[in-house]
This record gives sequence, C-alpha cells and structure tokens, in this order.
Amino acid sequence: TVCVGDVFRIGLATVQVSQPRQPCWKLNHKFGEEELMRFVAEHCLAGWYYRVLEGGPIAAGDAFSLIERAAEPVPLRHLGYAFGAHRPDIDALARLREAPGLSPNWVQKLDERIAWLKQNR
Repeated sequence: TVCVGDVFRIGLATVQVSQPRQPCWKLNHKFGEEELMRFVAEHCLAGWYYRVLEGGPIAAGDAFSLIERAAEPVPLRHLGYAFGAHRPDIDALARLREAPGLSPNWVQKLDERIAWLKQNR
C-alpha cells in the first residue's frame, strides 16, 4: 500500500518515499537459497527508501503517520512489476516516471528502459 511520494511524519522528522529497494546477492548468501533474490524481486518484497524532507529526532515508539499522498498515487509494487516486466507498456512506464517524489536515478532508469524498448520493438 506504500506509494511513491508518500510523506510520513516520524517523531519530529518528515520523510518521503522516493524509490523501491532492489535486492542483491547477499540475500541468497545469508539464507543459503540460490533463488531468494529473484523471488524477492519478482514479488516486490524488498522495501523502499525515504528522502528526508525535514530532519528531526526520532526514537523507538514514535508515531509513524502518513501525512500526504499524491492525488494519483503510484504504488511501489506497481512500479516494481512494471519495471521488471519483460516487455512493459512504454506509455505506462512514461506515466510512472512522472510520479511525484520519484528519485532522479529511478527517473533515469525508466528513461533508459523506455529508450531500449523503443529501439528494440
């Protein structure tokens, strides 16, 4: 249910969801499962990163509340599935890259994926 651009208050800090995480080989190594990283990626279970909008102290037990969501929210899961699809819809990727709050490196990833898809139709 977490969306790109969601803004949360944690203690006195304000943070914004900026991109999904991508799992790495360390999952396979730690748990001794060759396909764990692939499973986590395919099911978009790796979590997300925040950018700090307003710094402030936080502590265990502080309230964690959603204070802002885009008018047309983009669920992280949707972004992960679309990006990871074999041949995703180019227009859908173009709409995803416009999600408010999406990190610049993910905008670049989507731009590169769109360019590759257009070139390899």
